[in-house]
Parts: sequence; structure tokens; C-alpha cells
Amino acid sequence: MTEIQSTTADGRLQDEVKRLKAHIKALEAREQRCHDALSNADEGISMVDANGNYISVNPAFCRMTGYSEAELLSMNIRELISPEEKSVLFRKVVNRRSGRRQTELIKKDGSCFHAEITGHPVKLDDQWLALGIVRDISLKKKAEEARLENEEKYRSLFNNMIQGAFYRQSDGSITDINPAGLEMFGLTRDQFLGKALIDPGWKVIREDGSDFPGEQQPSMESLQTGKPVKNKIIGVFNPNRNEHVWLNIDAIPQFKEGEEKPYRVFVTMHDITERKKSEEKLRESEGRFRAIFEQAAVGVAQVVTRTGEFLRINKRYADIVGYT
Repeated sequence: MTEIQSTTADGRLQDEVKRLKAHIKALEAREQRCHDALSNADEGISMVDANGNYISVNPAFCRMTGYSEAELLSMNIRELISPEEKSVLFRKVVNRRSGRRQTELIKKDGSCFHAEITGHPVKLDDQWLALGIVRDISLKKKAEEARLENEEKYRSLFNNMIQGAFYRQSDGSITDINPAGLEMFGLTRDQFLGKALIDPGWKVIREDGSDFPGEQQPSMESLQTGKPVKNKIIGVFNPNRNEHVWLNIDAIPQFKEGEEKPYRVFVTMHDITERKKSEEKLRESEGRFRAIFEQAAVGVAQVVTRTGEFLRINKRYADIVGYT
């Protein structure tokens, strides 16, 4: 009986040893996977103690900062953070609060790079540590700065254009207009952006004086067809000048990548009111001259001086010479 009990106990012990070995092997495998993940991560990963001393760093963090692993493990987080920051994020984490912050980190060569740091409190062996995940966003920051600079240049150009210009979205709403355009329409910015296509306050007409419905105007035509519309003449009543202002309009559709329908249209306007007035005066003058020419009691002829060819004769001249 004792021998049987001993054999059973040995079997249980062997099973327990096997279970423990399997558990240890699984832990080692998991640790290796974690190590591989940290080693191959693109983000810099570090861990610091409550005093800010580095106790663990991965290769990506070493590459970002220019320090070796041994050097970092002998350093404090405050040596890498610019004086202006004063370890704001680190203080959050050691107070057991997660946080995210964009800051500059100082590299070994003294230069700085823009970093986005996400910090999390981690408890390990009854000790609170700070886990930091660092992304180098220098290229992103440069791209953002370049975008802002381009936007500033565009805004300056847009606002100082001699031509009037505005943007109309695919739903017909107007989202932006420059000062020259506001002057042409005789409206404030708020009044213009608040106008609807069907608003009778527009008082838009064609060259022949007929109404120009909003849905047929150049900007809407361009949005509907997806094609540029150029050199369309419209007249818009300007309340400040108490007259119609004549505009030569170009509308250029704009597309988002991969889409066939425009999402908005860019409209430019040239004020041709003075030209239209001059043309009208010329037509009136020509009309008066033609009436005098045709109704004169004497024969009148217009002749090319170099060749002697007739350009124009009145009826009285034809009757005198006997020709049609």
C-alpha cells in the first residue's frame, strides 16, 4: 500500500514539474515575443522610475535620440526634455495619469526633434513606473508648417486679387469671397455668404436684360457639368452704386482625388461695367450718325481714300447717280 502511494505521489510530482516547465516555457516565449515587438517597433519605447531615471529603452528610442542603450540607462528623462517643458508629461504619469503631449526632445548632438509622447503609469513589482511611447513627428510638423505657410500665401493672394473671386460648394452654398468680389456685389461678407441662389435680392440679369436664374448661372453650370465655364457675362445689381455691375465670369470646377463630380467651383470675376458703358455710348453714337446719314437731304458717300471704293452711301446719293 505504501509503495502504491509513493508511486502515485511521484507521478503527481512529475506532472507538476511538467506543468511548471510548460508554464515557464510559455512565459519565456511570451517574453521573447514582447522583446521582439519592442525591438522591432517603429515608435520609441522607454520606461522610467518615479525619479525619472530610464530603466528600459528600445532600439527605436536609441536611434531617435542618438544615445546608446547603456548611455540612456544612466540618464534621467529631464536631460532629454527641453527646459521649457519641464517634464510636464512625466509629472502626469508619475501621478498615475495617462497623457499625450507634443514636445521637443534633445538629441545627443544637441539638436532637437519634434516628438509626440504618450505616457501611461505601469505597476511592476509594487513599484509605479512610467511607460512612454515616442513618435518622431518632425516631418509631420514640417509639413504642417509648410501647409500653414502656403495657406497664408494663398490667403494674401486671394484677398489682394484685383479680380473678384469666390468659392461655391456643390450644394450651392458660398463659403468664401475676397474683398474685390464684395465690392463688385456691394455687399458685406456676411450678407454675401448668407445669400441663396433663389434669393431675389441678387437681381442678376443677362446682357439682353432678361432674368438670369440662379441654377443657370456659370458657377452652377460648372458644378453640374464638371467643366469650366468661361467668359460668361452677367449683370448684378449693386445697391451701393444703385446700378447693375457687369461681370465677365470664369468658373473652374475642383475635384477631390478619385471623384468624378466636383465638390466646389472657383469663380473669378472681372468688372467690365465701364467697358459696357463705353460700348453702349458708341452704339448710341453710331445710331445717331446712321440716322443723320440715311435721312440727309443731300447725297452722302463714304469712300476709301486710297482705292476710291465706296464703303457706304445714302439713298439720296444713289438717286442722284442713278444706281442702286
